[in-house]
Amino acid sequence: MEIQKRIAIEEGIAEGRARGLAEGRAEGRAEGFSAGIEEGESRLAALIAALMEAGRTEDAHRAATDADAREQLQREIGSISA
Repeated sequence: MEIQKRIAIEEGIAEGRARGLAEGRAEGRAEGFSAGIEEGESRLAALIAALMEAGRTEDAHRAATDADAREQLQREIGSISA
């Protein structure tokens, strides 16, 4: 009986660890996703603000609607402000 008890305890511990790891991974992914969204929004806002300040409204519109243009403008504005 003692051996069965020990095995059950060890199985319970292993199951608890597996659940804890799965929950931790899911929570980490969710936090990372949220942080990525925030960073992307901040970068886009900064880019559009810089373009608007420079009077480049057409480029600001392109940055908001075209991912390739956004990347190009981000590189350009980044090299200007650096």
